[in-house]
Amino acid sequence: MHIKPMIIEFRVQNHRSFRKEQTFNLAASNYDKSLAENLITPDLAGLSDTRIIKAAALYGPNAGGKTNVLLALRFLRWLVVESATGQKPEAKLPAEPFRLDRESLEAPTTLDITFVAENVRYELAVAVTKQRVVQERLVAYPSGRAQVWYDRVWNEATKHYDWLPEKPTDFHRDPGIVEKTRENALFLSTAAQWNNSQVAPVYQWFSSSLQFMNLGAEGAQLSHEFTAQMVNRSGDARKYRSEERRVGKECRSRWSPY
Repeated sequence: MHIKPMIIEFRVQNHRSFRKEQTFNLAASNYDKSLAENLITPDLAGLSDTRIIKAAALYGPNAGGKTNVLLALRFLRWLVVESATGQKPEAKLPAEPFRLDRESLEAPTTLDITFVAENVRYELAVAVTKQRVVQERLVAYPSGRAQVWYDRVWNEATKHYDWLPEKPTDFHRDPGIVEKTRENALFLSTAAQWNNSQVAPVYQWFSSSLQFMNLGAEGAQLSHEFTAQMVNRSGDARKYRSEERRVGKECRSRWSPY
């Protein structure tokens, strides 16, 4: 059974207006069994009782932080897709910690996401300052049990990274790619550029499946062409076209004078 790419949970701390950790969780409550058609049961090992909502909305007052949640997610995408290739080796990272206290200014921004790509659940946790990646951890759940593929932690005493586990059993940590990974880039981003096949599904999820749309006046507008492109990419074009014809017939029967 093919399971579509999806976000399960996203957490952010010390980013822009967020000093404390904020969580965006798409797991449905087990207390409400209604609206089953709006839920996805991923049928993944370790998530047999978990249902994921198909869509979610962020709402609140102006300047309440709604946009900053999306900016944090977009920053994580940039780290994965572009940190290895989209900046100079000596460049500072565009981290934006909470500015209203000194402790937060000196602390890393942390970003943690759980998602599904190619029928496997992953967790990526990243902590960054403007100077460097402080920690980067990737965990896979191909059979429901956690496999720590790598945990890269900056050691302030040695001025180098510690890598755990020392000898990963489920992931090939190429020493050559480790050596090529700069302090201001993710190992994931670097490994993808060097064609590491194991991280490819994770990189592709961020680069292709995680999409952002600016629907403001200055942004790109929706169009029939864009909608058709997204439907064809999803692989459900036949189902959507059938539904489109059904709705069209219903509209004509209700409002046509003929």
